Amino acid sequence: VWDYQTKSCVQTLEGHTHNVSAVCFHPELPIILTGSEDGTVRIWHATTY
Repeated sequence: VWDYQTKSCVQTLEGHTHNVSAVCFHPELPIILTGSEDGTVRIWHATTY
């Protein structure tokens, strides 16, 4: 997770075994969804990761 204002990495989300190919932020809930070339989709809580 990149902080655009400070230009720094604030968190690395670990769990996929291949490259992440898609990221989606829920418009109302603090949720991040990621899809990977390993065929998995992961759901992350945007404040606790």
